[in-house]
Amino acid sequence: MPPPHHDLDIVIMTTGYDCVTGSLLDMNIHDKNGVRLRDVWQGGISPYLGLMIPNMPNAFMLYGPQGPTTQTNAPPFIELQVDWVVSLLERMHEDSLQSIEPSEEACRLWKGLVMEAFESTLFRNSTAWWTGANIPDKTIEPLIFLGGVQQWRESCSRSLEDWTDFVVSKAEE
Repeated sequence: MPPPHHDLDIVIMTTGYDCVTGSLLDMNIHDKNGVRLRDVWQGGISPYLGLMIPNMPNAFMLYGPQGPTTQTNAPPFIELQVDWVVSLLERMHEDSLQSIEPSEEACRLWKGLVMEAFESTLFRNSTAWWTGANIPDKTIEPLIFLGGVQQWRESCSRSLEDWTDFVVSKAEE
């Protein structure tokens, strides 16, 4: 007996939705030590403010992992991110810095805030795409910062008060 016939307007074929980190990992990015980001993040992600990654000097991500990204209206939020990057670059110029990257400690502290916000919600029980649960063998963790834009902005502002959250190098004279 032949299978039943179905009239369809559209057929959508998908291969999985690896939101937030999938495209970054697929770009085959390597850190300054030659290690692939996919390998660095094998056991979980650790960006800084959703904008930077340790051991990747002068590299910035907009709308990156563990920022409040999908909890916002994208265009104005991206403007906030660009404003922060520009402020950081201006400060680097003023202080004659050649390179900057977040410290491992700053990333650890940011991840602590990400986890604290996540654990304070019912989202912690979810197996949704924004925890990576829909991808086999992916670490289940919050891919989005749920603490809100205000707390994110305050963290960004504090980070620019001095260079303690960063590993910096001076430009040669």
